[in-house]
Amino acid sequence: MDLLFSKLDAVMPLAEFRVVLDVGANVGAMTGGYLDHFPQSRVWAFEPIAATCARLRARFAGHPRVMVVQAALGAESGRALMRVTRDSVGCWIEEGAALDNDHESVALETGDAFLADAGLSHVDFLKIDTEGHDLKVLHGFAGALRRKAIRFLQVEAGMNATNRRHVPLHEFQQFLEPLGYHIFRIFHQSPELGGRRILRRADVVFCHEG
Repeated sequence: MDLLFSKLDAVMPLAEFRVVLDVGANVGAMTGGYLDHFPQSRVWAFEPIAATCARLRARFAGHPRVMVVQAALGAESGRALMRVTRDSVGCWIEEGAALDNDHESVALETGDAFLADAGLSHVDFLKIDTEGHDLKVLHGFAGALRRKAIRFLQVEAGMNATNRRHVPLHEFQQFLEPLGYHIFRIFHQSPELGGRRILRRADVVFCHEG
């Protein structure tokens, strides 16, 4: 079992994870992992890029526990421009960009609006992997976070000051800790690029103690 799921299972039975949001699902690697490890879960997989979303839909076509949503989540609703990479990995929202062959206009929604529209009162596990947009996604869930309606959440955090792509860990803490969320565990640590001997990024899981 992946260390993440092992640590979660130690504090909450995996069968109790029933509502899972995979924000930045790409082609569904983690979506599949959630289906395997959270046996009673339904997974909402968010992927805004049209071609990538089509692959995600094809992968889980007919699967009753997966709902694919072609949208990005953020601090406000509307439209955004995403830079599209050739291999679909590492696409990101680029503010101030112009629409051209390297960008795609995508739907943007807040997490709170999505939860209201979907009729979801709580989230057991929220995973965010949006290439530097993670904190804005969390701002869009501010209402749910204030209500402690999200049990566990995972973000991709920058772990040194020279990493300009990912949100620094301390910024997540500054936002989440006043709301009652603290670090549960740190997983999937990745070294800095170019062989540097420092940590670049990691997946950080927060939880509230209620």
